[in-house]
Amino acid sequence: MKGSYASEYGDSALSVAASIPYLVYGDKRIANGVIDVKSLNNQITGAVTFDTLALNKNAFYFSSVTANAVGDSVYVRALTKDLKRKDRYGLGAAFVRNNDVYILSMQDSLLLNYKKWTVTPDNKITYSPKGILVHNFIIANDTQKIIVRSTKDLLNSPVHISIDDFDVSTITSILNDDTLMATGTLNAELEISDFDKKLPSFDGTVELAGFQCMQQPVGDINITAQKKDDNTISATVALSDFNNDVKMRGNYYLNNTDKQFDANVDIKKLRMFTVQAFSKGNLQNSSGSLVGQLSLDGKFTEPHWKGYIGFDTVKMSIAKTGVAYSIDQQKIQLNYPGISLNKFTIKDSANHPLIISGQFTSRSLTEYDLDADINAKNFTLVNVEKAIDNQVYGFAAIDADIYVSGTSARPNIEGNLTLTDKSDVTIVLPENNVNKDAAKSVVRFIDRDTFALPEKIAFVVPNEKKSNFAQFLNYNLNIDVSKKATLTVVIDPTTGDALQVKGDAKLNAGVDPGGHIVLAGNYELNSGYYILNYQFLKRKFDLLPGSTIAFSGEPTDAQISIDAQYTANTSPRELLGSEISETDPKVTSSYNQKIPFLVILHLKGKMKKPEISFDIQLPESNSDISSALRTTIENKLTQLRGDVTSTNKQVFSLLLLNRFVGEQSSDFFKGNGGGVDDVARESVSKYLTAALDQIASDLIKGVDIDLNLNSYKDYTSGDAQQRTDLNVSVSKRFLDDRLSLSVGKNFGVEGQDASAKATQQQGNTYIPDVNANYKLSKDGRYTLRLYRKTQFEMILDGYVIETGLSFIVTMDYDKFAEILNTKN
Repeated sequence: MKGSYASEYGDSALSVAASIPYLVYGDKRIANGVIDVKSLNNQITGAVTFDTLALNKNAFYFSSVTANAVGDSVYVRALTKDLKRKDRYGLGAAFVRNNDVYILSMQDSLLLNYKKWTVTPDNKITYSPKGILVHNFIIANDTQKIIVRSTKDLLNSPVHISIDDFDVSTITSILNDDTLMATGTLNAELEISDFDKKLPSFDGTVELAGFQCMQQPVGDINITAQKKDDNTISATVALSDFNNDVKMRGNYYLNNTDKQFDANVDIKKLRMFTVQAFSKGNLQNSSGSLVGQLSLDGKFTEPHWKGYIGFDTVKMSIAKTGVAYSIDQQKIQLNYPGISLNKFTIKDSANHPLIISGQFTSRSLTEYDLDADINAKNFTLVNVEKAIDNQVYGFAAIDADIYVSGTSARPNIEGNLTLTDKSDVTIVLPENNVNKDAAKSVVRFIDRDTFALPEKIAFVVPNEKKSNFAQFLNYNLNIDVSKKATLTVVIDPTTGDALQVKGDAKLNAGVDPGGHIVLAGNYELNSGYYILNYQFLKRKFDLLPGSTIAFSGEPTDAQISIDAQYTANTSPRELLGSEISETDPKVTSSYNQKIPFLVILHLKGKMKKPEISFDIQLPESNSDISSALRTTIENKLTQLRGDVTSTNKQVFSLLLLNRFVGEQSSDFFKGNGGGVDDVARESVSKYLTAALDQIASDLIKGVDIDLNLNSYKDYTSGDAQQRTDLNVSVSKRFLDDRLSLSVGKNFGVEGQDASAKATQQQGNTYIPDVNANYKLSKDGRYTLRLYRKTQFEMILDGYVIETGLSFIVTMDYDKFAEILNTKN
């Protein structure tokens, strides 16, 4: 920020310039803000501009406010645009002061939601201590018109307001860019008089036709209001259309402290899809109606009520849980100070009931005494598919026998809750804030000589106290989980690591003194599995008996002790390595025998971040191997357990390639009983393993590598020959994956055919095949391919290089007839 003030320059004394590149305060944000104020030639000019101004969920882009003050007059111009820099809202106004008289007039530059509105040139609003006068204040756009003017050209004359066909989305759309918050057509006739009184008199009607909230239909709203006398304001509100019929009549008493209002509400029919419009997206697919009669009176802070609210074939779905519920021919009785429910029944989509019976007694407008029983049998709580923002999904049903007492501020909840047999629910644990934690490790280096360092003062950063409703709860819930119920916990949403279990759980839910919901008890796991994901590696480990989840605090802090196994059938040759001595070939051939190895996964510690370790074991009973071989393998595995790095290397190899990694020593191939063919094949495998390890370790980035090893018997020469081919290709994508280039080659590692010989004779052994693909359409339906490949032609008995351009059409279909159908 820069500024100056020099009194010797008179009218050019002031100059202020400030820039705000980026400023965040709570949920408010400013980007590229500039403030500029100058005085020149008896004028003060000011401008405030910014690229982005975000207030809560509302944002204004490329906006500016300019002002010019001359004498007793101020001229203001405001403009805001959208992200495409198109003018969206704008207005201009002039403020003039003449002694104690203030005059406001609108300029002919009114822009509302991209539309230009005309403003009468001679409009003005005059205000002084003697009263108010509105002259010809008229703005219009096509059939939309707002007229405000005094009935006589005298101060404090009655002011008539007329609104014709005004689209309310013109104003409400500025509050929400993504969704039309409210739409409808507003018409109004209103007259205001007696401005010398504390509350001026008024009489008028307002009609909002075709009102929709959050794109959900509500109906037509008609409001009439009148100031009957100095003490009473009466109003009538009616909701109609869209099959709604609701009327409310009431009075507001200005000077009565004991009875501030009275009202009667007649709900002949209020459709549930109208209620859904105000549910903030929590309700879906609503149908049926609410009915009722209700009378209210008393103070606004302590209203008295009498009547009922009924549910007539009401159906609705809860958005978060995906469950459809129905409430039919049920009533809520209202008789101050109580609200009563007598076997109030809610049924799920399978017609299983949840029944509430009890009384809620008012202590105040916001606090109630609770006395209710809740019972359920196979009642569905969750039935929703997996989605990005769903932390709970799947199917969950409960049996419940719960008693609720206490107050609404501190409820007591006691009883039994059982997760039933058919439940199969998944819980996604929240991810840790990696960026927030990483920021703590940032080190900033400074030159101490350039800073005036203050005296060091020890301080303690106060802990942030967050209000938690749970701290006011008193739980004593016994929770049982059926042995047939399936529970899946996604431990790491990023990688997809998940634990699925079935077992027997006896838990108790409560609240600690800090207000945190806690669980106590053990979950004995009978079966299940753990899905381990590491980049391209995905393996399923079956749970072993004796695994448990121990709860003794917050549910996400549960302590797990889980052992799981994965079975890999492979040869122990590469594992034993130098342990294989030069003995009888018949004995050493047993080392090539494939036998089962158990990869054991150990999960210990907190469920949110468990400690993972591995082990490799032989099955306890395996009659297919000799005692000598078992002893040799067991000794080697025992030796391996002393080196965690070597164990993990072998585990990764078993999980990835279903084989062990051979030792890199000079005597590795001694005594293996194999010939040159085995060595060649082993060398290729080592090369493949090394390449895959590079990919797994992200040492090669920016390109896709494909390695394909194919070993087979070749009979083209008339005799059986062992062939081993390795195809290596490297590809790279450009232009948002529209263009891809790949270079590859097939190498004959073992055995040769005529084409391979011809390739070597012509010196083309290392000339690769090249492919370039370009998607003409983003979905890849139409593609151009430019290629160059080398191949041996049997007819020509020679080596040919083929270069060409092809056009490819790709179609997805379930039935052949769909190929002939055109896309909409």
